Amino acid sequence: MAETLGIMQMGKVAYRRQIIKTLWKLSKRYHLIEPQFEWGKPAIIKLLDYEDKTKTYSAPLKAYFNIPYAYWEYGWSRKLSLRAKFAYLINIYKQETSDIRPWWSLSLSLLAQDFHVHPQTIGDGTRELEKEGILEIERSRVKKRMAFTDREPNHYLLKPLPSPEAMERKWKELESIYGEDLVKRARELAFMIDKGNSHECVEDFIRIIGCYGEVWVKKATQEVAKMKADNPRRHFGYIVGILKRWEKQGYAD
Repeated sequence: MAETLGIMQMGKVAYRRQIIKTLWKLSKRYHLIEPQFEWGKPAIIKLLDYEDKTKTYSAPLKAYFNIPYAYWEYGWSRKLSLRAKFAYLINIYKQETSDIRPWWSLSLSLLAQDFHVHPQTIGDGTRELEKEGILEIERSRVKKRMAFTDREPNHYLLKPLPSPEAMERKWKELESIYGEDLVKRARELAFMIDKGNSHECVEDFIRIIGCYGEVWVKKATQEVAKMKADNPRRHFGYIVGILKRWEKQGYAD
């Protein structure tokens, strides 16, 4: 259990105390489990039914979700911050129950009401998932004479959790095609718009560097990176749009 939770470094006495304390809290305060402890043997944990605590838990027939085993197997349970973990669970649930699957959409204010947290908590956690390359966000645009707060909710698509080995293999593939140095420089540009962990976006940067030159691509990226994180224009396509406009203008400073 300590290894799964990533707290082995606490030492055996400390992590045993912490785990037992947490299990008793889940039992006595929240009535979600029934633990049995016996010295020198593994603990036995029984999940309890939400409505009737005298019964063993069983999965509901609808409106539930499963957390992929990759979440623990590939170390995402330890890598993500608490806010990102919370946002990840929200994404799994909303995607599973969405009527526009595999996408889902809801405003941050309504999500905050549903889950009893501040909108910024969900917003920051969601952005971390995007930075890690496991969440795709289609940000809604602001129409003419519309207040920014009145725009439609964003659309979200949760991606499968990759293994560290698979991610490293993709970077090696890009480096074998374009060279390690160019991939590194393109990735630095992608990080400026929170896409440094997206192999696809980094390859897109490599392509436009070949078309427009690295100096101008960097200038355009810096312009877009200045925008707020929730600005719908803060994305790769807008960088390309700036470069095309500059090209028509003769790249005038």
